Amino acid sequence: MLEGLEIIPRQRLEYRGTWFEDRDAILVRKPQLVLVDELAHTNAPAARYVKSYQEMMELLEAGIDVYTTVNVQQFESSADALSVR
Repeated sequence: MLEGLEIIPRQRLEYRGTWFEDRDAILVRKPQLVLVDELAHTNAPAARYVKSYQEMMELLEAGIDVYTTVNVQQFESSADALSVR
């Protein structure tokens, strides 16, 4: 599915046995569009931003279009507000 797409190398940060990826290389490369996994997660303490969506905002402000994924379970607490009536 990713055949033919460039994968930008990411800096990996380890926190409590879990690896997180920093997205600074995207800003350096400055592609027209980037696909980023997990919009709604909390970043490792060593990251520049607390939340992943803050990184996405930085990419958008740099003129980079962002497509992202999100786990629908993260919307469970908002189910009533999001439901069609």
